[in-house]
Amino acid sequence: MAKRTIQERYENWRKDHPEVYKLFEQYVLQMVVRKEKFGISLIAERIRWYGIVKKGEKEQFKIPNSYRSRIIRDIIKRWPNVLDYVEIRDLRTP
Repeated sequence: MAKRTIQERYENWRKDHPEVYKLFEQYVLQMVVRKEKFGISLIAERIRWYGIVKKGEKEQFKIPNSYRSRIIRDIIKRWPNVLDYVEIRDLRTP
């Protein structure tokens, strides 16, 4: 069996954790409303903090770092104006 690509693993993660993806979208849009430039790492750490401190559900909020660039790209597809507030680089792996 061939090893799945990062993109395939990300798509499975997103399907399995729609509530975490919604938090990403919510916090990204909050930054856009404030007209603040930000990095997706800031949002990822905020969600991790929220999961541990506020909800006490550390396991539910595992967010692989390799998915962050794909998360922001998906958000930009839906909300193109987000691109005015983040910097994205080319993907290194499929």
